Amino acid sequence: MWDNYLLYIAFLGQTFVISYYFPRKILEKINKSMAQHPRIDYPKLYPVADDVINTQLKTFKLFSFFVVVIGIGILAISIINRTEDLIGWDDQAVLVCFVMLQYLPVLFLGTQGYYYLKLMREQNTSEHRIADLQPRKLLDYVSKSLLTTAIFSYSFCILTVLYFIKYPFDGFAGLVNILGVSVIYAGLSVGIYQKLYGKKRNPLQTSEDRSFETTVVIKLLVLTAICSSFYLGISLILASMDLRDLGNVIYSVYLQAFIVYVYQIMKFDQVDYSVYKS
Repeated sequence: MWDNYLLYIAFLGQTFVISYYFPRKILEKINKSMAQHPRIDYPKLYPVADDVINTQLKTFKLFSFFVVVIGIGILAISIINRTEDLIGWDDQAVLVCFVMLQYLPVLFLGTQGYYYLKLMREQNTSEHRIADLQPRKLLDYVSKSLLTTAIFSYSFCILTVLYFIKYPFDGFAGLVNILGVSVIYAGLSVGIYQKLYGKKRNPLQTSEDRSFETTVVIKLLVLTAICSSFYLGISLILASMDLRDLGNVIYSVYLQAFIVYVYQIMKFDQVDYSVYKS
């Protein structure tokens, strides 16, 4: 029963960190940036009306609050009914489905941001763009040690799977695990390539700002690869020891730690806003 309590605590933390703490901090940063850089002084920063922006932010806030209510509801039902799994379902399935639900508000905000930049490009087609003639290399944005860790974690995961193919346990999915982690690495690699060599989304963005943004995004993608492969390898080891529930707790804590890290590297104050003046 102790592992149930650990999972309940981790799930409550996941609900709070991802669906309350993180959205609240994002809104604080956006509102602070808008207050410090008003439309009258930075007209190029606002391709849409203020009421449109405020409506989008309110929708994001309400969406996130709705997810918090669902999370608390799941936890309450599980505790009241004293189920062995969250709401009587498979713990891992509930965690995966719920985290997908938690990311929907962020996805909504990201979609609005993409549309925002599209309008900004359309409204600033006459801007003189200066190309960055310096070659964009992966090692300019991420250290060799981090890339080495990504390779090591992938190898660790593959070797773990191969070991359990030879010494399987009940419920082991075999080579599907290798396919899964390989697909994750391939998808993240495409994202890194797009960030390195894709077209410039913000026509007014300085080379320094773009370099900083590229560094942040690529580091996050590499860290995602590292954590994903390490988690899969560790979860297989725990499953072989009949400690799957502990693996679910680790998964939930990992998500929370990752979100906190993402917030720490969000630096709106380092952006050069002078390019958005009239």
